[in-house]
Amino acid sequence: MINLLPPIVKQNRIYGRRNAMLFGYSLALLATALITAGIMIVSIKFVSSEEPNLKTSLSEDQVTIQSLEKKVKEIESISNQLDVAKKINDESVSFSELIPKIGALLPDGVVLNALTLEGGSKDPLQLDVDMIDAGLGPVLIRNLVESDLFEAADISSLSPLGTSDANSGGYQFTASITASFTGTAEAAKKAAAAAAAKKAAAQAQTNNTQGSNQ
Repeated sequence: MINLLPPIVKQNRIYGRRNAMLFGYSLALLATALITAGIMIVSIKFVSSEEPNLKTSLSEDQVTIQSLEKKVKEIESISNQLDVAKKINDESVSFSELIPKIGALLPDGVVLNALTLEGGSKDPLQLDVDMIDAGLGPVLIRNLVESDLFEAADISSLSPLGTSDANSGGYQFTASITASFTGTAEAAKKAAAAAAAKKAAAQAQTNNTQGSNQ
């Protein structure tokens, strides 16, 4: 079949078909845009309606978290207090056990008036005693050092009581003695000093012997 339509008519038909296709695409695009807009509007309304509930839930969760943090801090504080109490108890010295042991180290003519312990077993012990004779001081020091309880002891002060025999019960002197428990840093320091002095004396004796031989 021969198409005898004029060229202008043919061209108009071609453009008409194309316009119809473009119109269809435009309608499809418009429908897609309307659907997308509808979904967005519904989503916004849903989020807007749920926003107060979300804020309330977040606020409640925040309050719960703060409450838990407070309880955790309280538990940590109690735990620290228990640790400190345990440490103090482990390092403390029982006076009920200490006094009889010290009493057994006192020579005849010495009486214990008081003892003072500022800290735990790592701190020196202060002994206040009365003696009938000043010569009993070195004896007491030797008894303390030779015991298993103390490693070092020194007489901090020694003075006459200055009272009559009737009032003093025969005790003529009062003394304050500082004793270091076994294993303390002070005792270790004194032991090291004593060892160094002994080593120096031995070296001096060796030097003197060599000098005499020459």
